[in-house]
Amino acid sequence: MIIYEQRGRFCFKTGKGKIYRFDTQEEAVAAGGIAPDEQVQVSGVPYTVPAKDLNPSLIDQDDEEEGED
Repeated sequence: MIIYEQRGRFCFKTGKGKIYRFDTQEEAVAAGGIAPDEQVQVSGVPYTVPAKDLNPSLIDQDDEEEGED
């Protein structure tokens, strides 16, 4: 769930389509979002890439939704 900025608020969308909005990027990261400038490990690739460079539709979000209603 990569964080993006929209209308001055920081948001991320879950795999189920629910959008969470926060006043600061720090709040969004604390809630489970991935900062767009954070380096992430890509499966099968021996290096990390910026999260903002990933295609959101290719991210496996199944394990991140545990505990949500």
